[in-house]
Amino acid sequence: MTLTSNVDRTVASLGEFIAQADDKPYSPRNEGWSGAESYQRARQMCVDGWSGARDTVHDIVRRVLGDITPHLERADAPVASMVGGAINVPLFLAGVPNSMMRFVQDEKLVAKPVVKMLVDAGAEGAVSSDAMLRRASALAAFVEAVHKLGNTVSIDLTSPVKDGRYKHNVLLQLHHAGSHFDLDALSFCLGHPAFHRYMWFSHRWRDGIGHGMGQSIKIGQRLASGYDIVVQRERHRAGDEPSSVYDPSGWVLWALGQVDLI
Repeated sequence: MTLTSNVDRTVASLGEFIAQADDKPYSPRNEGWSGAESYQRARQMCVDGWSGARDTVHDIVRRVLGDITPHLERADAPVASMVGGAINVPLFLAGVPNSMMRFVQDEKLVAKPVVKMLVDAGAEGAVSSDAMLRRASALAAFVEAVHKLGNTVSIDLTSPVKDGRYKHNVLLQLHHAGSHFDLDALSFCLGHPAFHRYMWFSHRWRDGIGHGMGQSIKIGQRLASGYDIVVQRERHRAGDEPSSVYDPSGWVLWALGQVDLI
């Protein structure tokens, strides 16, 4: 099989993405390479998420927390005085209503706009499942750090390839700003090998790409337009961009800088 025309389509939700993959499931033969023993297992992980990333994600965020916390904003917050507490006598005599209030320093997160993120969640066939898992954890840690800074995030996924003369691109609108934040589900979709090598391959298989699954290409300017951060797959990263596989903490700090959060 091979593509007979360009494919460029958008899928509005993970549920719709799964349903379309179900039309023509693809099953790699190598369980260790593909990250799951079957298509059904990969499909279930789309629903249940990948809890195995939690400790790694939290550890990465803890490492960069020292760079995140200086960007907390201190603000005076009024707290009612307890009975018997000190009263501001001059204010009380002047009839000022908040004479029975005291003000304490409270750390508040600075409100910022939604961070719009586009991620190529894929990897070449020569990339190990372990490397993909490490990269997925780093990307999830970035999303967690953005949330800890009081921001919301929207996440779109893509994985463009070229098959012969034609290009194939599906854009998955994975997470909408303000919707329920499920770290396990996001960790799985951001780069677990089972998501890419079962679910994403099923979309290519469904659209007419053969077992080779196409040749990876960079996310182009047209698709990248309008996003605050575009995360190319590891082989296409910029020269000054740390490796999310081998330096996850450094990559998270770099990514936070790209969206002006540090």
